[in-house]
Amino acid sequence: MTDLHDIAESTPDPRPRGRRTAVIAAVSVAVVAVLGGGAAAAAWLLGGGGTQPDEVLPASTLAEISVDLDPSASQKLEAMRTLRKFPAIDTGLGTGDDLRKWFFDQAVKDTDCKQLDFASDVKPWLGDRAALAAVDLAGKEPAPAVVLQVSDQARARTGIQRIVDCGHPGPDFGYAFTDGYVVMSDSADHARTIVAAGQQSPLSQDAGFTGLSDQAGDRGVVDFYVAQKAGSYLVDHLADLSGEASAQDSTAMARQVKDFRGLAGAVRFADGGVELSAIGLGAQQLAASGKAGAAVAGLPRDTAAAVGFSLPAASIQQLFQNLSGAAGMTSEQLTAQTETMTGLRLPDDLQTLLGTGVVLSLGGNAPDLDSVRGPADIPFGATVLGDPQKISAVLDRVAERQGISLQQLGVSEKSGDGRLVLASSDGYAATLLGKGDLGQAPVFTDVVPEADKAQTVEFVDFDSSWLDKVLDAAASSGEDSATVAKVRKNLQPLKALGLSAWVDGDTGHFLLKVTTD
Repeated sequence: MTDLHDIAESTPDPRPRGRRTAVIAAVSVAVVAVLGGGAAAAAWLLGGGGTQPDEVLPASTLAEISVDLDPSASQKLEAMRTLRKFPAIDTGLGTGDDLRKWFFDQAVKDTDCKQLDFASDVKPWLGDRAALAAVDLAGKEPAPAVVLQVSDQARARTGIQRIVDCGHPGPDFGYAFTDGYVVMSDSADHARTIVAAGQQSPLSQDAGFTGLSDQAGDRGVVDFYVAQKAGSYLVDHLADLSGEASAQDSTAMARQVKDFRGLAGAVRFADGGVELSAIGLGAQQLAASGKAGAAVAGLPRDTAAAVGFSLPAASIQQLFQNLSGAAGMTSEQLTAQTETMTGLRLPDDLQTLLGTGVVLSLGGNAPDLDSVRGPADIPFGATVLGDPQKISAVLDRVAERQGISLQQLGVSEKSGDGRLVLASSDGYAATLLGKGDLGQAPVFTDVVPEADKAQTVEFVDFDSSWLDKVLDAAASSGEDSATVAKVRKNLQPLKALGLSAWVDGDTGHFLLKVTTD
């Protein structure tokens, strides 16, 4: 049977409510931080089970992010395999409670709760799972919820009371127990309502949540979800949330979220590394005709870092609308000012310059940075996919307005095969015009597995010579040698980082991966 328990002092606390709320919020965050911090420790080896936060939260949840220290056995093994490669993290492995205590102590040290003791007040009841959520209770604003798994309800009540006694939250804080969890909110009524709604219609049985979660893949150590109704909620309550929203702002936001049908994802340990994967429904408006990912895959195999992107057709105009609003101008005023300064004819010239995709790249042949005398010593370039003649004509017009040419700036310009290349040297420009095979290198495919579909790609090869050269330069410039050595040792296990995004039909995909040696 559900045990509902709310906290409300019978007499007002003399301290301002904002301060009281801040204190209790800090302590609540501290408890969640214990779970987050423990992800680097031996808690991974513990068995367990039980319900997930989404089985406690109601279907009216607008957004949720959860942490799980008791994931699948494969996740535990992958986590230990990955984390032990980093000396700074490995020092805490095998002493999980001490590491969790450290995070707790850091979170409460600047509050009025320094007398709280982790070992006696938190450890005896804190479980392995936690979540932060925003729940629609039909009010002007969503109700916040902190959901913590508890292993001992009686001890949890005592521990929470200790937190309340030092934090003095007053009547704007409450909590309720249910099914192995405690739900904390900004009032006792809200806590009770969230618990009751979760029992009647849990988020875990909501079709929107399960559909998105299934597409997002296996659970990770961190999972997150944003409901379809969160978008419409923002539009409907924009004026309430901002206090100054105009009809134009509301209309613009409505256009941006009209197709949104939800978002879900997870952070997982996999293949000796970690990945953040997310999918969003209703992303067709984000689709771009270009495939910048394929262009990145065509770079030289020794590329140390690259960024590639293809913008949706309507994004340029939307960009100017957003920038003009931030600058306090109309889009027409911003356009006129930009045209005067640059000589561009907007938006057509900007679309020409961006082509169907742009790729920025850094070559893998890193020089000794102390010997660099100019841009030509660094292999860096930009490749624009499009009509080279039209792109060059726009660049010439900008150069004329600015009174200086690309050649005078030391920029090499070459074109061919539907591409225009701007590079720091003739040699690197010629290299970029060639046909590279980065897309066949395992270091790249391991972190960007869907390059041929991607319209956005970022890639960093940590095994290139650049990392050592940068750290060598830091050491020679007077940085503390022990600090540089420590940084080098902790970065050494890193192999590559890749970020990619693509749209398949109306489904948007996002993937961030980090691999280790």
